[in-house]
Amino acid sequence: MRAPEHVRRVDGVSCEAVPTERLPPPSAVREALGPRRPSGWVLQKAGGRGGALLHAVDCAEAPRITPLLSREPALDVAERPGTRLCSLCGAAQELDPVLRGFGSQAD
Repeated sequence: MRAPEHVRRVDGVSCEAVPTERLPPPSAVREALGPRRPSGWVLQKAGGRGGALLHAVDCAEAPRITPLLSREPALDVAERPGTRLCSLCGAAQELDPVLRGFGSQAD
């Protein structure tokens, strides 16, 4: 940013604490992978028969007023009979290898 073209001094405000060094460039890994997905899982309880659907926290179909689960509690819930993993948000692709073992990916 070029200061004279984009900013101006504010009368009566000191600029002593304003950092002037350049930020380091983002890592090549971060640029290739993009921003990280928010962590956490959300359980959507189904009415009636006690089933449930487990979503990633950023899933468009996840209920919004539900406590977030960390990985271990989410895995415990995912192992319960009647719990399904959302395929829309990728919960199934992320949790299935952990639940079934990474060796079963080729099956």
